[in-house]
Amino acid sequence: MSRLGDIALTFLGAAGTVTGSRCLLEADGRRHLVDCGLFQGLKALRLRNWARFPVDPRSIESVVLTHAHIDHSGYLPVLSKNGFAGKVHASRATRELCAILLSKRRAVLRALLALIVALPFAGRALAQEMGFRKNVGEFWVYLAVMPAELLTGPSAPQAPGATPYQAPAVRDTHHVMVSIFEYRTGRRVEEASVAARVAELGFSGAKKTLEPIVVAGEKVYGGRFPMLGRGPYRVDVEFRLPGAVGPEHGAFYFTHPSFAPPEAAR
Repeated sequence: MSRLGDIALTFLGAAGTVTGSRCLLEADGRRHLVDCGLFQGLKALRLRNWARFPVDPRSIESVVLTHAHIDHSGYLPVLSKNGFAGKVHASRATRELCAILLSKRRAVLRALLALIVALPFAGRALAQEMGFRKNVGEFWVYLAVMPAELLTGPSAPQAPGATPYQAPAVRDTHHVMVSIFEYRTGRRVEEASVAARVAELGFSGAKKTLEPIVVAGEKVYGGRFPMLGRGPYRVDVEFRLPGAVGPEHGAFYFTHPSFAPPEAAR
């Protein structure tokens, strides 16, 4: 705890680690929380998400979110479930991203998790039920679609006085990520050439090569695509392994889980 006169600042997370950002500000008998994030990473950190919150959530007057990353916003549903009924203050861009992450966080996080590790049976079944996993020949193919800023951070403003959130080309860009596993062995495929075509139904869309990227220490294939409307989108994945006779093909369908038309967001 840090104290300046009658103001006290207590770090309830992101202390000794860079995840689980939660900072309690107490002044004049009132409590405010800056960020309300989940602990991520090693199991010892993730278990802290199930620990009892250090103060009564009902005593917190408001939460201020600095941005939408899960380790800064993901604990909000738990805080509300346990009695928090105050206001949440955030920028418009943060609200837009939280509408996606928190309203459908289970589906989104399961999809991202599917890219990182081969899920246990129950998780694999859930991923397939939600359309995030397809059996393609001798392979399991997983798909995740995330707002690009969640992986890369806000882009630089395009014009003097502009913010990245005023540019639809930035705000509506999504990262399409694919992970491939051998069906029989469960081995992650890291040497494939992978491409994807993303098209809203009725349109031809754009085809791009997906480049190898690293998420949580594991190699996946990803690329940025403009996805302005709600969808549904058809995502055609094509991949070829070295020495293979021909490419493999798999098709997914994706609809934004939470969506506000651009006109309403401005």
